[in-house]
Amino acid sequence: MKQDLKILISVLVSSDVPRAVRCIKSCLQQREHNLDFEICVVINTLDKVFEKEMIEYCKHLEVAYEVTKSDGTPSTGKNSVFDVFDVRTNFTHLVQIDGDDFFYPTFLKHIERHLKKYPTTDALAILPCDSIYLNHEPNFEKLKTDFLKKLKEILSFVLLVETNYKIKEVP
Repeated sequence: MKQDLKILISVLVSSDVPRAVRCIKSCLQQREHNLDFEICVVINTLDKVFEKEMIEYCKHLEVAYEVTKSDGTPSTGKNSVFDVFDVRTNFTHLVQIDGDDFFYPTFLKHIERHLKKYPTTDALAILPCDSIYLNHEPNFEKLKTDFLKKLKEILSFVLLVETNYKIKEVP
């Protein structure tokens, strides 16, 4: 793993203060890792009330934030995350999370473990595959079968791209 590794966790928010707060807290509450990281909340919204609330929340938590110009489309928000990363040149890696999602407390532990095993990784796709089905649902077996089939399809396309540009398929 690169010794000078520094991760920017960029939280992209555009609406829904309670979920954005949950997301930011999940980033702050990472444990069991030795990674150097900082959080920057990218506020990309047309809602000025939401923007003001998020700025105040970030100031309260002493979390960095950037307000970026929004046209109301998701692609503008995603691109603004890369723009912020591009300007903050002291970071070696970017982790982007949408403000309505959250990380488990050991997310960075797993990233660290992966980077130790594959130190030249340039890009890593982490696919959401959490699903909860209750076995007392009438169609539980079908739900489970459909989920496992979809998961197998997704995982068959996951690739790790290494800096030597060799592509390896992840089992």
